[in-house]
Amino acid sequence: MLEEIRHKIIDKNVQMRNFDDTWISDISSMTLLVLEENKEMARNCTVRFIGQMRYEILDGPYTHIVDIRGRDCTCRNW
Repeated sequence: MLEEIRHKIIDKNVQMRNFDDTWISDISSMTLLVLEENKEMARNCTVRFIGQMRYEILDGPYTHIVDIRGRDCTCRNW
């Protein structure tokens, strides 16, 4: 039974290596897709520097404050 598990793990590792060879960059295709979606959303935003590594993000009717140093955002997504 342990031998079967070991073979399955080896097969899975080989599959992942083969999948990695299909990448066109150092970033996975799913990560690139998420990045493109976030870039589209960010195009509608306006960014204002408010000092001390803090920025105000205006996204239509919504306003968020991002603190880069503290890694905090009022949108609670960080």
